[in-house]
Amino acid sequence: MTDSYNFEDEEFNFEREDLFYPKLTGEMSEGEKLRRFQQLFDGCNRALLQECLFRILYQTDGTGTLEILCPNQLAVESLAEKKRKIVNNINTCWENIKFFSLCIRENGKLVYQTFSHSGHQIMP
Repeated sequence: MTDSYNFEDEEFNFEREDLFYPKLTGEMSEGEKLRRFQQLFDGCNRALLQECLFRILYQTDGTGTLEILCPNQLAVESLAEKKRKIVNNINTCWENIKFFSLCIRENGKLVYQTFSHSGHQIMP
């Protein structure tokens, strides 16, 4: 009988390229960064974020704002409670995103709640 935990007889000839190494954020596309941003949340919040639309608006100085268009007011309220987690995940994925906005469409217009890099709400 073969011992399934005995790896001494096995040949492991892997090249460095064959092993899985996560990409550095500098090597990622914006879509890959957004995917990583969503994966950093737990399952419940990740499901909520999957219902949202995202865009990044860049200012002339190179900094940006991540805008999250939420499907309803409940989603906005739930994500507003997680603003520290959102800020931490933004910092993990992007170096130049300094603000994020939670948006909802009301009466054909977008209503924004914008938060700073420290998680404080910025009044318009």
